[in-house]
Amino acid sequence: MDQVCKDKNPSYVRQLDIADMPEASELMWKSCYFSQKNLADLKFVEAFRNVVDVPVLQQEILLDIARFFGAYEAGRLCGVTAVRADHLLLLFVRHDLFGVGWGSVLLDYAAKQMTGEEVTVNSSDFAIGFYQRFGFEITGERTVKDGIPSTPMKAERKRLIELINRYKR
Repeated sequence: MDQVCKDKNPSYVRQLDIADMPEASELMWKSCYFSQKNLADLKFVEAFRNVVDVPVLQQEILLDIARFFGAYEAGRLCGVTAVRADHLLLLFVRHDLFGVGWGSVLLDYAAKQMTGEEVTVNSSDFAIGFYQRFGFEITGERTVKDGIPSTPMKAERKRLIELINRYKR
């Protein structure tokens, strides 16, 4: 296990496996639900529920489509991220821990799992500001696919890690 956040000791990030997906799914769904600001966004929440369905997540691991990582503090799952090559598939923090620093811990860990020069993400409306703080730039128009809105973004991986480290100080 990798120590990643000394001020939140004993904290670590580890790769998740199939058995971890029920807890990860619940965290992602609740985080999504609590991040929405109005009733119109509830359609998005219901569409998103299908994306984080436990069998779907387990299949992504089994087929080696994505690697999932969880951030833990004292044995409690605080956030989840997933990557495929140099693309950040998702990043969620427990809704009661928004703004505490777990997002940057997970983003840093995910970026260090990648090897390319750029990191891409399709951001939710809620997370655009978070990603921009770490050097991501919008690269295209906002789209809605299967009821889920997203905006494509990218960042230089080396610069991303530098900005995260600066932010942690």
